[in-house]
Amino acid sequence: MVNSSLKKIRETTGVYFVVDNLSHLVRTGRLSNASGLVGNLLRIKPVLTFQDGKIVAIQKERTMRRAYAAIKAKLAAEIAAVDYPLRVTIENGNNPKLQAEWTADLKASFPDLTIDEGEIGPVVGVHVGEGVMGLIWARDWEKWTI
Repeated sequence: MVNSSLKKIRETTGVYFVVDNLSHLVRTGRLSNASGLVGNLLRIKPVLTFQDGKIVAIQKERTMRRAYAAIKAKLAAEIAAVDYPLRVTIENGNNPKLQAEWTADLKASFPDLTIDEGEIGPVVGVHVGEGVMGLIWARDWEKWTI
């Protein structure tokens, strides 16, 4: 029963991260020196997600604000597409000020949404660096009736 419920929650999970500085991706070998230099000059913020257990860039935006707007649009589409409540966690990699801004904006935009806050742990943080921000959502397990 529990295992089945966890699988159902996992099927509803969306995970999106925005890297603030490409230098860390260059240091870890995920990005070439030239791409990192040009990307930082142009203020490129890649939007990352997990696919098949790997971190994958799915989109590039010019600023953190635009990257957040892109992720927020994905969340809005998910909210519109599902017939159950979602729980969102706003994750930050040593960026509590931006986390507070995202939280306030999401609460204003989606007042019925359950919103939690957390910090990026070292397992993900080592790959994406400081300043990373993320949204994770899934079916709200507290409001789920079986």
